[in-house]
Amino acid sequence: MTNFRTKLESWVGTFFVMCLRLVVGIALIALVILVVKGLREDNYLIQAFEVPESFEKGGYNGAVVSRKIQDKVKEIKDFVGSSKIDSTLLEVDANPDLQVDVMGFGLSLNALKFHIRNIVGKENKVIGGELTDLDNRLTLTLRMSGYGAVSYEKKYEDKKEVAFEELLEKAGRKVLANTDPYRLALYLIEKNEYQRAEQFALYLIENNRDLEWAYLAWGKVLSAKGENEEAIKKYKKAIQINPKFKQAHMNLAWQFLKQGAHDEAITAFNQVIKIDKKNRNARNGKAVCLSQKGEADEALAIFEELIAEKPEQSWYYANAADLLMRLKKDTIAATKMFQRASQNAKDGPSKYMTLAGYYYTINKLDSAEIYTKKILELNPKHSIALMRLINYYYYTKRYSEAIKIGHTFATMHPKKGWDAFYQKHSAMNLTAIAHYQLEQYDSAFHYVNIAIEMDPSQSAPYTTLAEIYGFKGDLDNFYKNLQIALDKGFPLENLLDDEPYKSLKNQSRFKAIIAKYYKGRDMAVPSGEDGS
Repeated sequence: MTNFRTKLESWVGTFFVMCLRLVVGIALIALVILVVKGLREDNYLIQAFEVPESFEKGGYNGAVVSRKIQDKVKEIKDFVGSSKIDSTLLEVDANPDLQVDVMGFGLSLNALKFHIRNIVGKENKVIGGELTDLDNRLTLTLRMSGYGAVSYEKKYEDKKEVAFEELLEKAGRKVLANTDPYRLALYLIEKNEYQRAEQFALYLIENNRDLEWAYLAWGKVLSAKGENEEAIKKYKKAIQINPKFKQAHMNLAWQFLKQGAHDEAITAFNQVIKIDKKNRNARNGKAVCLSQKGEADEALAIFEELIAEKPEQSWYYANAADLLMRLKKDTIAATKMFQRASQNAKDGPSKYMTLAGYYYTINKLDSAEIYTKKILELNPKHSIALMRLINYYYYTKRYSEAIKIGHTFATMHPKKGWDAFYQKHSAMNLTAIAHYQLEQYDSAFHYVNIAIEMDPSQSAPYTTLAEIYGFKGDLDNFYKNLQIALDKGFPLENLLDDEPYKSLKNQSRFKAIIAKYYKGRDMAVPSGEDGS
């Protein structure tokens, strides 16, 4: 019995020794892997900033400021939402990813990597600096390895926190300018800072860095500025550099679709689908193109596939319902499509949009208005909801309410070339019309001129301008702007039954315009439209 007990104790002791060695071995291997990985990483370590005593007392010590800068950079990256691999990460030394005690001293993995990189002669990339608060002026000095120090200042009266946030924004942008110019370019596009965004795209190209992404960013800048043909060239250049660059094919496709080049858009969407067969964005875009081309059955089949895959996405139902009404003239099927959407879509703006669409379809306009307003309760500047509401108010002759929506649109600054831009453009024109319906001509001039300034190539605002002059009795400017509208492609036949055209079309100057219009199209003047 004693012999057995001795053997058991020996076996247990050996087992525990083996387990201990195994644990130590695994820990050492993990440590080696982490250290080797750390040596290969090109990340920046954000060290605690020097801060004034007033900030320390307010809870903003150096570690908090470093964390705030890290958070600001992450906020910008998340706002952009790029699929580009993020090759440079920021680590905060004050909050290590691993903390152990060695001989009573705290040792973080970040600190361990820092010292090992020093030993092997590998550069440590650090971010540091200081914040000062003197004479109601905050100054944030930022220092990054490999770059010169920069300082940002902001005066304040009583809102020191607001000034501090502005400095964090500048510091976050600077960190991205040094580590990820592509994402910063996208962020600047979103902020309508096109010139600076273009500078960062060109910087990448000049330095031969991330070329396909650089041309993609350049194309996005040009598209936002409304330079559509140049944007297409840049997207094609990105594809030339990397033929499997999905993001460039996708942007090219939407650019073509925006310009109404449906066949070219479908080709580009097909390239995305070839690279990524399950890409719902590309398949939806292709279906939209087919729908706009009038190829209803193929488009509807794709929308149904997408609905089956992601039934909570309301836009697929909305696109299908639009097709059913516009191409198949099947209001009953469109109504059922909206009902399906309302049953499956998640609560929120998208669901309310589909419900509003459903009630518009069955002509229950009061209910449609209620759901449209629910969208605006969640997002007061939801451009599609605002556009629906201003149209609804205008066509029901609730001009004062339409004008209020127009005032909201006037405070918005969407990028040129985007849907929201043309929604605002249309809203400014409708607001001008609503004002002249109330004989508020000065306000009407103001809003129609905003529309013309936004996009001088559009013809509709010139008809509005002509109408204002017509109602005021200024016939010279009436005819001048009417001719501009017709020269830009506005269909004359859409005007003749409305005032002031109806009252003026028997005048000789109007007859001459009518004759010129139809002659230019090699068409006979319809009976009665020459005033005879």
